[in-house]
Amino acid sequence: MRKIYRFITSRLFWNCLILLIELTLLFGLIYSFSNYNLMISTIFYVVFEILAIILMLYIVSTKGNVAYKLTWLFFIGVIPMLGVIAYLMFGNKKFTKRQQKKIKPIMEALQNASYDTKAIQYIDKISPDVARMAQYIFHASGTPLFGDTKTTYFPLGDNAWPVMLDKINSAKHYIFLEYFILAEGKMLDSIINLLIKKAKAGIDVRIMYDDFGSISTLPSNYPKYLERKGIKCVSYNRFKPFLDIKMNNRDHRKLLIIDGHTGFTGGINIADEYVNLKTRFGHWKDNAIMLQGEAVWGMTTMFLSMWDFCYNTVENFNDFHYIKYASELGFVPRSNGFVQPYTDYPFDYEAVSETIYIHILMRAKKYVYITTPYLILSPELENAIKTSAKQGINVIILTPGIPDKKTVFSVTRSYYKNLLEAGVKIYEYTPGFVHSKMFICDDNTGTVGTANLDYRSLFLHLECGVFLYNDQSILQMKKDFESSIKQSKQWTLNDFKHTNIFKRMWWALLRIFAPLM
Repeated sequence: MRKIYRFITSRLFWNCLILLIELTLLFGLIYSFSNYNLMISTIFYVVFEILAIILMLYIVSTKGNVAYKLTWLFFIGVIPMLGVIAYLMFGNKKFTKRQQKKIKPIMEALQNASYDTKAIQYIDKISPDVARMAQYIFHASGTPLFGDTKTTYFPLGDNAWPVMLDKINSAKHYIFLEYFILAEGKMLDSIINLLIKKAKAGIDVRIMYDDFGSISTLPSNYPKYLERKGIKCVSYNRFKPFLDIKMNNRDHRKLLIIDGHTGFTGGINIADEYVNLKTRFGHWKDNAIMLQGEAVWGMTTMFLSMWDFCYNTVENFNDFHYIKYASELGFVPRSNGFVQPYTDYPFDYEAVSETIYIHILMRAKKYVYITTPYLILSPELENAIKTSAKQGINVIILTPGIPDKKTVFSVTRSYYKNLLEAGVKIYEYTPGFVHSKMFICDDNTGTVGTANLDYRSLFLHLECGVFLYNDQSILQMKKDFESSIKQSKQWTLNDFKHTNIFKRMWWALLRIFAPLM
């Protein structure tokens, strides 16, 4: 009863209820007009057909993933009225003119941030293909390749959490947090209590979280609560119960930055299940990576660009430069490898995360190991995975054994057959849910980040990650992956053949709408 009461009094419930009422009224109005008399209904039908044709022509002319566009074209073509309304609400991700004007000075501040591109020039002599990839990321994401960065890989959120607390406690100048989900509980409480203490000491503390991602886990007045405690806080893309909402473009990034010299990213959000204090879907298998050194500057500018956009400010990014506080690290970070933080915006139609994933698959000579909670592949990514396997590369994918979303899990399994036939090995993590997003290749290349292998992450959400080459953490990531495989069940073509025919038909039906999930 308590859970039911909390749900019906929550902001999510009332916003969805208002939205449902608006939709009911809208369709009721449309139905009334379309059935008023033959002439009116004919005009109404023709108007919607014209609108559908115009919208379909617009979709064809825009940039973006072909499969995503084809799904919308099919939806609008089959059900024009519903398709037009749905696309205007959920499908269009282009910045409005007001947003473009707002972000222009912020992008200029990002471009004016002090960067050193010597690492890209140096790596060109060692590995030209990696240098080209690094140059692409710099062009598309705005952050260059860095050396002199120590990395520490955490195979579980449980391992990362105490280190995050320790680094927050050591902060002297600023602490930046950006997460998709903040959820009330022990993990959030431990971090917030420290941040309040630091804010009282005069440290610049900022928190940014996705409004829809946290709509059911935080009170609606949470930003004001934190502001009263001296912490600057903003929620990204606040969810409002109006028919012009753009819910699809969520901030799915995870960043914790301390004084510009220490930064965290990976799969974990700030919620108890991510550190196994709360059991929802068995054992929660996640990961994180800590950077210390030059590369954190890339994370810092990534955070500041979105902060200024949401907080309506324009700052000089160089005021937060790594060099100003580098000596406070207590050691000089040295590494034979290279690190490149990257971000992925949906508004520029540049699929940075997908391009990195495909690059890793195409440069592999021995193996590619992949972990992902969701496997809803674009044709380009699916083809890259299958091509690598057909070339004799040992491609292994690890997915959850216990899903968090059963429908999405059904779509994930619908991809197994084609992948298995190409020689890809697929394992499901028996103890529980895999939430880490990781690629590892040939002991020398990898990435850890926030982007799932689905359309939402690759084309609709704000994402981030770290591209690694010859870095010490890659072998730790490999060890973690191989340990997880030992606890997992391997899927075979025989398993697929023995799956209930009606279940396989359901999977096939869901595949039609996969790009919209």
